[in-house]
Amino acid sequence: MNHRYCRLLGILLIVISRGWAGDDPSAASGEKALFEELPVVEAASLHVQNLEEAPASVTVISAADIRKYGYRTLGEALATVRGFDLSYDRIYHYVGVHGFSLPGDYNTRFLVMINGHAMTENVFGSNNFWGQDFGLDMDLVQRIEIIRGPSSALYGSNGMFATINVVTKSPVDQSSARVSTETDTFGGRKAVVSSSVYLGHGANLLVSASAFNNRGQTLYFPEFDSPETRNGIARGVDGERGYHTFANLIWRDWDVVAYVNSREKSPPVAWDDISLFGDRGNRVLDQRDFLRVSHSRDVGKTGKIGVQISYDRYRYADRFNYPSSEQAQVIRDLAYGDWLSSQLTYSVQAPKLGTLTLGAQVNWDLRNLQENYATVPERIDLLHEDHPDRVFSVFAQQEIDFSERWKAYIGLRFDDSALACTRKRRIPSKAPSSTSSPAN
Repeated sequence: MNHRYCRLLGILLIVISRGWAGDDPSAASGEKALFEELPVVEAASLHVQNLEEAPASVTVISAADIRKYGYRTLGEALATVRGFDLSYDRIYHYVGVHGFSLPGDYNTRFLVMINGHAMTENVFGSNNFWGQDFGLDMDLVQRIEIIRGPSSALYGSNGMFATINVVTKSPVDQSSARVSTETDTFGGRKAVVSSSVYLGHGANLLVSASAFNNRGQTLYFPEFDSPETRNGIARGVDGERGYHTFANLIWRDWDVVAYVNSREKSPPVAWDDISLFGDRGNRVLDQRDFLRVSHSRDVGKTGKIGVQISYDRYRYADRFNYPSSEQAQVIRDLAYGDWLSSQLTYSVQAPKLGTLTLGAQVNWDLRNLQENYATVPERIDLLHEDHPDRVFSVFAQQEIDFSERWKAYIGLRFDDSALACTRKRRIPSKAPSSTSSPAN
């Protein structure tokens, strides 16, 4: 009899708990998260798949996650991902994966993309865009796709540690007007204005612009606490200012993206000399822009063809003051990159196999310039190199579906470079050289 009463009491408690759970919003949201559709990813195979179908270990950060946790930069979002870590040297942010983060590497082993467009610049081959130097505001991000490990044959050699594709929100889904502001305790200020407009005839336009400014702060470095280095105190340094602009026009099967941004950083310490510790004249400028036009259309019942043409621009400039026996010298580094790229892809659902993806890509450098020179007391050229390159690539990837649980992906890629190896020639000089940029 006691066992019967215990069973009845247990059943009653279960019914009551289920009734309470039905009224609990958190329980409802948990059930929704359990049974809702999996997030989608496009960068893994150049076509939309859910996480179960993607041939890689993929993490997706959604727009809801960005808003919930208040991520202000791409680096802040990646720092919360399993296996990723973020470091900062007061000029650039660096991302590491499972402890691999080489000093001075400038993130050349990552592939960062915006809507499938590679952000790798042609001068240093870096993807050094994690802070405000990444010119896309987080308010515009629909999702961040993080594909761990070496990239497939679809993208080439940069994505060794990870391939990161930032997908922006569609102009159709954006509100007609939006204004947001940011502020922090270290003096940073930022304002973002965006608007989405329907132009008629199926055309939608999204335009966004932002400006940010940080006048700097006073920093104390215990390792530099000596009279020669101002007792380790740097005043009014570590400032940052710049702007971001982004535009996206969608009309039928056409997609036009314009991305223009600039960031100027005031570092508290020179890169390879501390004699002028805390000098407020040191500056680092980064600019990364591109304009891309893409078109896609269906071919037959299961095929799809895509074409894209883009113009990319990269600018780097710095100024560092260095001491000499007579007077301080000013060392400048410049890097100018301009290039055109085009890509043609064709994907088709092969019978009894899976999706076959074929493609060809051409990158044509218009300029690939590096300069290093001293300006005070007189101009002395230390480095001047301009070697534009041309790269032609073809690739193929076949998905093979053995069963619902077993799949295989086979890929091939061939790249041909006009400048496989270039030996740098330096101009001899008695002036001190600078290591303030990846050029040196």
